[in-house]
Amino acid sequence: MYSNVDELLKNEITPDFQRQIYYGVQNGTVIFKELLGDNIELFGNSLSSNVLPRIMNFCINRQFSPEIYISKNGFISYVKNVNCFGQKIVVLENENLILHVAKVQRGSKLPSEAKYKKALAQNNTFADGQMQMDLWNKDSNKINDISNYGIISYSLTKDFNVESIFLVIPNTTFDGYIGDIDIMSEVEKIKSVDTDKQNEKTLITLKEKVKEDIKEQQEKKIVELK
Repeated sequence: MYSNVDELLKNEITPDFQRQIYYGVQNGTVIFKELLGDNIELFGNSLSSNVLPRIMNFCINRQFSPEIYISKNGFISYVKNVNCFGQKIVVLENENLILHVAKVQRGSKLPSEAKYKKALAQNNTFADGQMQMDLWNKDSNKINDISNYGIISYSLTKDFNVESIFLVIPNTTFDGYIGDIDIMSEVEKIKSVDTDKQNEKTLITLKEKVKEDIKEQQEKKIVELK
């Protein structure tokens, strides 16, 4: 367990991990735009604004899902139910940090409140050797040395271009943050033609995966209608 947020960010959010986050968010938007272009007859109407943000969020979160995510810094990916309505989120977790991905309003770094977010944020005390309540597991009475909590937050323009990507460590009451990294700015300072070309190869595979996902969902709907 880390004694301060700067130490946590320095050791856990390495440049290599930042690049992975950056390209994950960017790739999600590219895949979404291609999906939109290929299905303009479906989405080119006045009601599409109700569903497009959700599809965009899905495309970005999909890049960090267990089927696609490649572990870095010991982070594993899994999907977790977070409320009684069946809402699911993608979680990245290693021995020291729990992360999830969330869209934020333009100009903001923290997403909207939720019970599970506020519960996890209580672990960000950074007190040396302090034992904390484990509110993430089913047994909420368990006392344990557990992970700190952070959010990969991103914002988009009206044209669905990525405007910002941050790694944010919220304070214990989730009404502010105690540490952050401007991942978009940091990665764009150091990324190279080679890393972009390498990502292009990855993106081809990801696009095929999304097409397979869509085809599978369509086949399921056909079966259900029979």
